[in-house]
Amino acid sequence: MDFIIEGPLLNQSSNCIPIIRSLPEWFGIEAAILDYKREIEHLPTFLAEADGQVLGFLSLKQLNPFSAEIHVMAVHPDAQRGGIGRALVATAEVHAGQMGIEYLQVKTLGPSRPDENYASTRAFYEAVGFRHLEEMTKIWDKDNPCLIMIKHLSLKEPKVGVAAVIRKGDQVLLIRRKNVHGAGSWSTPGGHLDFGETPEQCAMREVREEAGVEITHVRFRAITNDVFEAFGKHYITIWMESEYLSGEPHVAADYEVAKIGWFAWDALPEPLFLPFKNLVSGKCYSTT
Repeated sequence: MDFIIEGPLLNQSSNCIPIIRSLPEWFGIEAAILDYKREIEHLPTFLAEADGQVLGFLSLKQLNPFSAEIHVMAVHPDAQRGGIGRALVATAEVHAGQMGIEYLQVKTLGPSRPDENYASTRAFYEAVGFRHLEEMTKIWDKDNPCLIMIKHLSLKEPKVGVAAVIRKGDQVLLIRRKNVHGAGSWSTPGGHLDFGETPEQCAMREVREEAGVEITHVRFRAITNDVFEAFGKHYITIWMESEYLSGEPHVAADYEVAKIGWFAWDALPEPLFLPFKNLVSGKCYSTT
């Protein structure tokens, strides 16, 4: 889905409240909706738009010089799982970082009250880097336990990613990304290097998790320096080359992967994910 993020803007309740009302499973209390309507008017708000229509929004509230809160965020049900939520959070993080904010928090329904809708909300925030801090019954009430989730905004610290080039003859296995930065673009399977992992182990794990296949002869190929200015992200990507071993490629991580397939090197799909584009174009560091 093609969309743009605008903001921060004030006086946006007229654009945001219709989206809130489209989500009664999350926003079903009229008094709370009216509170949001008043608050959004005075809070810096980011809008996700496509073809002149507002599809999602995020309102940010600064708590003190060092922390801010995602006061409310919502994406229209017809536009969910298209990368809008992640883009809104990423844009808000960049804005908060420019203000000197070090910590971002969000409040949501705690896991002690089972609810599949809020379970998906918590999973989303976990996927974009938030961690559980504390569940409390005194913020709302005992029937609505409040979970506080926080994220440290280390925007100026590059992260390490590992990507696996998987060869089968003259073809390479590629995935089309979704719900992550670079959504809609094509690249090889890959992800963050976990603590204690080797690049070889990370490559094999990510390929298994995203594409459902096994690889062999994993070896170093190159390093790319990848700066996503729009998302405030900077990655050092370690590229590992490998050979296909077994398994039928399929979308094994449907939250992050839209499509998967084998492609010839001279017929790569477009657009390419920035790190893969840097690798293919030779903007990389290698031993050759």
